[in-house]
Amino acid sequence: MTMRKLALGLGVVVLLAGGGLAGATLYASHQADRQADLVLAQLPPGVTAAHGAATYSLFGNRLVVDEVELQVPLPVIHDLHVQRMTVEGLNQTLWASMFGRASDGFSARSIVLDHVDYDTAGGIHQSIERASLGEPRLARGTAGERPSLAQWIAAFSLASAEATNLLTSGEDKATGAKLDIRAASRSLTDIKAGHLASEVDQKIAGDLELSQTGKVHFDIAEARAEDVDLLGFEKVFNPANYRDGDVCSGDWVRDPAFYTLVGNAGLSGVTVSIDAPVVPAKRTEQGAVR
Repeated sequence: MTMRKLALGLGVVVLLAGGGLAGATLYASHQADRQADLVLAQLPPGVTAAHGAATYSLFGNRLVVDEVELQVPLPVIHDLHVQRMTVEGLNQTLWASMFGRASDGFSARSIVLDHVDYDTAGGIHQSIERASLGEPRLARGTAGERPSLAQWIAAFSLASAEATNLLTSGEDKATGAKLDIRAASRSLTDIKAGHLASEVDQKIAGDLELSQTGKVHFDIAEARAEDVDLLGFEKVFNPANYRDGDVCSGDWVRDPAFYTLVGNAGLSGVTVSIDAPVVPAKRTEQGAVR
């Protein structure tokens, strides 16, 4: 075989390989939005989602979605926004659902959320700089069945989660009171069958300014909760569980069951300081101080 024929053969191989790579890249690009929609469809029932640009790496099995907007049907959370969501290690059953075949559920190696923020009904703003979820999984229910929130919680599992730089801030316009709480990190361990094994917040600092009354500052080295009953919380605090939708109504006391919502909770390294204005003493006409 001459060198010319060898070079020509190698050129054809390179062109074919390049064409295959370009085709795979184009296919992944076309599937990115669909995969993003399928991932966001795993959210709890009632949560609606919209997103911006999405990209997918076919060979790295990595999905990146920008500007995720969530509408949460809870009075305490309004308009949750995620600047970027990165999903790695999507399971093959998600691919099966894309082609119309039955799926055993959803799972991924990790999901990373960058710059999460939302507002509450009380005017409190909360944000998280970065959150990482390890091995999230959602077991598949009965085909065609739309799960309730309790069923979704029971089907969801998570090996671990880490969040950094958590911020809570707000102001009461009527009284002028201001709240600012910062936590360096939060870690969750083992969510399974509606139970959370542990939640640990570290390096918490807070300031509460009470307008004319004074200021309160506190530091907490660690806040810990263990054996948290997520299904119990849903039972007690989900308005859908009450006939008139009011968790303060008398309906809930008719359920004779009592729930141990948290098995163990504790704080360590707590310090509190109060800065109160000094009120000058008043003297009577006789000179007595009162």
